[in-house]
Amino acid sequence: MSAKGQIEPTGNPWKDLNIPVSAMAVSEGSLERLTDAGVERLVDMLRVEPGRNVPKDINALRKMAREAYDTFIRDFLDESLEPGDALAANIGLISEADQKAIRDLWDSGVTTLSMLAALDPEEYRVEIRRWIDAAEYIAAASRVPPEVRAMFNREFDPDSMLDVIQASPRYLLGIGPKYSRKLRRWGIENIGTLAMQPPRDIRDALKIPPSLATGFVEKARESIGAMRPPGSVDEALADLKSVRERFKAAVSENGIDKLGDDMAILSRDLDIMLDEYVTFVETMERMRRGPD
Repeated sequence: MSAKGQIEPTGNPWKDLNIPVSAMAVSEGSLERLTDAGVERLVDMLRVEPGRNVPKDINALRKMAREAYDTFIRDFLDESLEPGDALAANIGLISEADQKAIRDLWDSGVTTLSMLAALDPEEYRVEIRRWIDAAEYIAAASRVPPEVRAMFNREFDPDSMLDVIQASPRYLLGIGPKYSRKLRRWGIENIGTLAMQPPRDIRDALKIPPSLATGFVEKARESIGAMRPPGSVDEALADLKSVRERFKAAVSENGIDKLGDDMAILSRDLDIMLDEYVTFVETMERMRRGPD
């Protein structure tokens, strides 16, 4: 701490991004302005637009947040992405990740960092808890795009994408309180969790037509950025790998390969095709990049 009791950055971005803005060098007027904008931690400063009319202490905090985020994202992901792009990225981009843990998350429907931010860290081991913390940082740093705001009713005014991910589905236009109460009884309490669900499970839980169930899930996925097209070859490859792993899990869980010879051959051929496609994309990307 400084002589005035203010918290100074430690140089560890994972800790610094979590520092309360109220504990840093900021005037009372600027703090009130930031509080009104939903800014509580240093990571939230990334949502604040810099400019000439912005007080110097706010610009200084934002610069500090920017430097901490840039270091943090280089440590966490294989690509240095802006918060909104990082939030929509596949979890396969997490640096030096345990691939079995990644596959297990893919199998459970968690494919993007935005979905990861919806998980309860208490239910996972230490490594994955760290990933969840990182995903929450990225969501907190992400502004809510106008097209996403337009998906909610007037009761909901989110400050960040973390607010969107952790919000009740009742705020999404077309779902409302009736279906939201039923979803809650099935353990689906926020939009991020709804986005992970197979539409057939929502259909069975709510006793609604398949098209409506699919619409609910797609609306949730769209609102948290989980349907954004990949922005790079690495992202596309991670998406492809997640599709491959989820296909294998679906075949195993539903016994599709045991529904007769034709289905066994079809599932095997699709499995081989996905493996070959992943290998092809990996090979082409290595050739494109050339030797290290």
